[in-house]
Amino acid sequence: VTPVTEQLFVVMRVVNIGRRPVVWQGWGGKFRKGEADPGFLIVGRKLPKMLQEGESHSEMTALQTNLDPASERVRMLYVWDAAHRNWVLPKKQFKKLKKEAREASSSRS
Repeated sequence: VTPVTEQLFVVMRVVNIGRRPVVWQGWGGKFRKGEADPGFLIVGRKLPKMLQEGESHSEMTALQTNLDPASERVRMLYVWDAAHRNWVLPKKQFKKLKKEAREASSSRS
């Protein structure tokens, strides 16, 4: 398959592994201490989204030239639901995302 664009994206996929429905409201991240802003929100294209047991939904955002939202200045990525509960992307997965973003960005240069 030939890519339609050279743009790189970060894709967040949420799966409801519980028995009760959950409404995915949004996603964003927090910067490391010392940054001008404490965090950021990513505007979802199809959020909020009701997820029944076992259902999943993916959202994406463009990877910026400074690698945000996968740059070293970002401390965490997380999603939240309608009940104001947050789920943080595990550190191991976030480190992998940052590494893949760096490698993909450097290979495009």
